[in-house]
Amino acid sequence: MTEDGFKGFLKKYFLKILKATILTSAIGFFLLLIWWFFILGFFADNPEIQTLFAVLVWSTLFFTFTVRATEGTIYKYGFLVGRALFIIVYLIYATNGGVFSLDFADFRFWVEFVPLLALMVFINILDMARSVLQALEFTSETPKE
Repeated sequence: MTEDGFKGFLKKYFLKILKATILTSAIGFFLLLIWWFFILGFFADNPEIQTLFAVLVWSTLFFTFTVRATEGTIYKYGFLVGRALFIIVYLIYATNGGVFSLDFADFRFWVEFVPLLALMVFINILDMARSVLQALEFTSETPKE
């Protein structure tokens, strides 16, 4: 690779990573505000919900950065499929299979939403299928370079 080619390569990917970092930081700041004002305030006595929300925030930031940083490559679609798979597994785990319970002092609150969970899983399966079809379309396009 020539020096000019290396500079062009570095400039192209540096700008991609910079844009991905800026977008991820903005989303992270918004999620931090939600974390600080809503989750910590309302669920202060329930560290399990705080942990579940923290996992969701970090995974959202990870997938936001990786999808934006790999824009224009086939890897983007792999991360999109991975994100959909993660969301499916996370939703099933976090909701205990569609039965969600909260404990407040002497009060236990149960919510059963198995049909809603099934709908969310189905939507993410459709998102995975869309990402696979987009990847097939991406690979079938003629290269521009």
